[in-house]
Amino acid sequence: MCPHPSLIDVEEGLSAYLSSKESWSVGTWKGESRLKAIPQDARERVDNEVSDGRCLIENVSPFRAVDYVHCYARKHKTEENLLTTLEWHWGMKYTHLNLDTRYNIFRAGASLHRMLDGDQWMLVPAEPDVITAFLNSLEKYRNRKWIPVRAKFPQFEPHTQFEYQFIPISKRMEEITISRQNSDKTPKQPSDVTVHIYPFTTISVKSHLHPKFVILEAGRKMHKLVKLMKLGGKYLRKNMVKEWVDDIRTAWPVVEKIERIYEAWMYRPNFGHIHEDPDFNPPYKPNDPDDDHRSIRTTRSNVTQPQKSKKRRRQEGSPTRQTRSQTGGAGPSRQHNHADAHSNTCSLSRRALRDLDEDVGKRIWTKKAIALWSAESAANGTEVEGLSL
Repeated sequence: MCPHPSLIDVEEGLSAYLSSKESWSVGTWKGESRLKAIPQDARERVDNEVSDGRCLIENVSPFRAVDYVHCYARKHKTEENLLTTLEWHWGMKYTHLNLDTRYNIFRAGASLHRMLDGDQWMLVPAEPDVITAFLNSLEKYRNRKWIPVRAKFPQFEPHTQFEYQFIPISKRMEEITISRQNSDKTPKQPSDVTVHIYPFTTISVKSHLHPKFVILEAGRKMHKLVKLMKLGGKYLRKNMVKEWVDDIRTAWPVVEKIERIYEAWMYRPNFGHIHEDPDFNPPYKPNDPDDDHRSIRTTRSNVTQPQKSKKRRRQEGSPTRQTRSQTGGAGPSRQHNHADAHSNTCSLSRRALRDLDEDVGKRIWTKKAIALWSAESAANGTEVEGLSL
């Protein structure tokens, strides 16, 4: 019997709502396809940071189905406006944000991976100084809301290990236990394993993950819950979701601070202005080195760009060097001159096209093709009707 039937009903309603709005829902597993998409070089960089490739939460051997997991999901790399906004607020250069950086990937067991992607749990920074550093980078905007100050964004030394707290954000997590190995020795003894139960306040881990990714993902999950709390309606009972959110905030006060930071990071700057900033969008230098060793910065540096362009096409960072998806966004990656596609064409009447199809067969009649065919026809003394160049 479920310990909290009403809250379970809320989660089922949440799943139904998300299924109606998105291509995935709570509990839907797409980890396998994401794992296959993680470049091998990125995995190797993660392995350099993770001891023996063990699970961050359970500390089990990679032999037990331990995956490579993105803290902030890789699917967001197609959201050009979001990435540009984050690059500006995080004090980075345009096109330097790479979600395949080692500082956004960790190792976790397959079941924990699935629950993470299903928004069942999250990590939050456990060190007050880290949260304070990010809060101090915000300032009031017109006495109403907080916005980030690009110049004040906190910087940390490379390869720093940060402490994180495990937080369940789903009542379904009451149904499970998490076993963590205390020792790497074999064979195992009962004393080598600690069993953690809901609400898992005893699970605290150290990781190479950069706190900006951890805060970003935790903020995203809380933002979605708050949005559903305000929405209510067909699928959800508003008061039950409110209790759910309030319980999380009460148990972990740091969550409200993370929500404030996340809301500030989502403030969209004036894209036209920031692209004129040489610190954010400097002239393209083809020999700029990659610097994945610093925080999350990975330069897209081996793709030729126009020297006069103020906006550069986003490129995927090392290791793959593939162009980031060109769907929408603030940068020029979505720009396409459709006029060029038609500038090399000229018009023919329907009668002329019908006659051409009968005489020479169907083909694509560009301006060059028509001119060549017209010249051949003129040389042969053939009159061309309906041709307009």
